[in-house]
Amino acid sequence: MLNMFRYKYSFADVTFLVESEKEIQQEEKYAVFYTESESIDFSVIIRLTDALPEPTGELHSVSERRKTYSDGRHYMTYTYFFDMYEIKDMPYACRIDDSTLYILNKYGLRETAVFDALNLPELMLKKAVGIMHSSVVKYRNAAILFAGDKQVGKSTQAALWEKTADAVTVNGDRGALKKSGSSIIVSGIPFCGTSGICHNEQLPVRAIICLSKGRTNNIRQLNGSEAYLSLLGKFAYNSYSVEESERVYELLSEIVETVPVYSYECLKDESAVLFLKEYLNL
Repeated sequence: MLNMFRYKYSFADVTFLVESEKEIQQEEKYAVFYTESESIDFSVIIRLTDALPEPTGELHSVSERRKTYSDGRHYMTYTYFFDMYEIKDMPYACRIDDSTLYILNKYGLRETAVFDALNLPELMLKKAVGIMHSSVVKYRNAAILFAGDKQVGKSTQAALWEKTADAVTVNGDRGALKKSGSSIIVSGIPFCGTSGICHNEQLPVRAIICLSKGRTNNIRQLNGSEAYLSLLGKFAYNSYSVEESERVYELLSEIVETVPVYSYECLKDESAVLFLKEYLNL
């Protein structure tokens, strides 16, 4: 039997054991998530290959970058990317169930590619953890999440809180959310967009702020259905998958019942921080 390289990671207390025939190119942002924990939630073996396995069974679900097939016993999920040489979308990996990952030799073996091909959001949802697009800011041992569309100012608000309120950005682009007791907990993950900011830290969520651009600072707390609809599109999941959708719906229902959610039209200056601090009585 070949000697295998072994790597163990923990994201929001979900532990992955990844074994590979070849060494995985490690990246700095993943280093803080290495763990020695003996518990294992997912055990994955990586096989490097010159040709991916052929799909079997029926097409089960399709998303922008993935296709999943099922023969009733096993799932095969193919992950695609745009190949600049082929000038088309090409599959570079195939995950069989939750335990085996085939990756094409020619594309190399990096941690980002591994967890992209594993489809980390889908696997985390199986453990009731959802990944939401948001900047996660730590203030007085709790988290404020800034959610919104691209270019709306999530990273800007996080930076303003660091400058004005002595806060710390835990993640500049995404947070992993779960219910724990009577609280919603957010955890840092290595997916952090262009911000490059990610820390391995867990915090109770104090508030979720849905940002939009404004000419003044104006805030309103959303009722349950408004909060639910505002946050649904911020989660990373395949809406064509019944299983993933149901898990997100359940988690999101717990979130809006537990954490206040606000709509905030704001300026991109320090006044937005001072206004929000006063409103939240921080």
